[in-house]
Amino acid sequence: KRSGSNSLNQTQRQKASRDARASLRLEGLAVDAETKAILARWEAGDISDADLLKAVEAHTKTLLEQ
Repeated sequence: KRSGSNSLNQTQRQKASRDARASLRLEGLAVDAETKAILARWEAGDISDADLLKAVEAHTKTLLEQ
């Protein structure tokens, strides 16, 4: 099921996701499995740009509370 809208096409979303993960690696940070799963759903167009941001923000909050 596709939901919401995305400002980029699938190829652009995949590149943006790869670039973001590469940037994090350059900063010495790792992308955990849950974040990778969220990004994969966005890359596939299963969630909207807004839903991506909400999911990443919620997951980050959970990580910071640990």
